[in-house]
Amino acid sequence: MRDFSILPMLQRRMAESVARREPFPKEPQALIARQAWTREKLWECLGTRPSEVLPPQVQVEAVLPLEGTAVIQERIVYRTEEDVWVPAHVYRPAQPGRRRLPGILLIQGWDLDKHSMPQFKIMLA
Repeated sequence: MRDFSILPMLQRRMAESVARREPFPKEPQALIARQAWTREKLWECLGTRPSEVLPPQVQVEAVLPLEGTAVIQERIVYRTEEDVWVPAHVYRPAQPGRRRLPGILLIQGWDLDKHSMPQFKIMLA
């Protein structure tokens, strides 16, 4: 049976993209410029921005402790436009810490699978 996976192609393209990129900067000004470039590329990948940003009005649908871990999964919905609500999962520590930690937001989709937009992954590699 043939393997039609696009993973090897994505890995090759991402490696080529990374190889063409200049090394990560160490100087403060160069680092700031790199961050600006990364933000610009991210916005380019995300597409157009709305003319007005509305408050998200987050609604928590369920809070589920993940068995055997110190992690809580929250199933939420939040507003992105006037009549558009997006379901998502938030994973957070069960006990808040003293310092800020990164968060993970998994946006649920029903339209495209994770392999449908390989350019997005390559541009941000």
